[in-house]
Amino acid sequence: MILASLPPNPTMSDTCGSACSDLERDDQAAFQQTRHLRPDVAIVLRYRTSMVRSSIHAEAERPAIGSTIETPASVLPAHELAEEVVFFSTDTNDVTQYIMAADRLNPNVAGLSRPENPALFQAITMTRAAAMARGIPISVCGEAASNPPIITKLLSFGIRSLSMSPSSILRIKQFVREEAGL
Repeated sequence: MILASLPPNPTMSDTCGSACSDLERDDQAAFQQTRHLRPDVAIVLRYRTSMVRSSIHAEAERPAIGSTIETPASVLPAHELAEEVVFFSTDTNDVTQYIMAADRLNPNVAGLSRPENPALFQAITMTRAAAMARGIPISVCGEAASNPPIITKLLSFGIRSLSMSPSSILRIKQFVREEAGL
């Protein structure tokens, strides 16, 4: 499965661009399995507008569209946003940073932007509830997705899809199999 990230406000010309054309030419089946992840679709109206702009493909050919949950402004209306997309991906780095109003790259406040923060878990719980109510999958990415103690908690929430750097995959697979019993 191919995951492509699009700009927040795509125009008709940059919605799929040459990537979709190449996929259509090379392998129509691969194109139909493509999933586009729209970053920070915090305002449902903005999402709907971008969908109108991306209607250049017939409905049957349009890739699955999901939303990155990156800010409190996308966590809070997650139930409404879940009606518009077919999957969520929660970016724990950004959600934590914005909830705590602490730049994780600023050494003076970076300690506030930790993935163990209970506010992050509450945001994930809210987003997961919205996804579950609509029956759409949710994944978690960011630092939390490769942190074993946090993974245990995410698994207890029912999260089954984690996105992490390639160097963490084997270690986390082993942890999930051995420690979490999955």
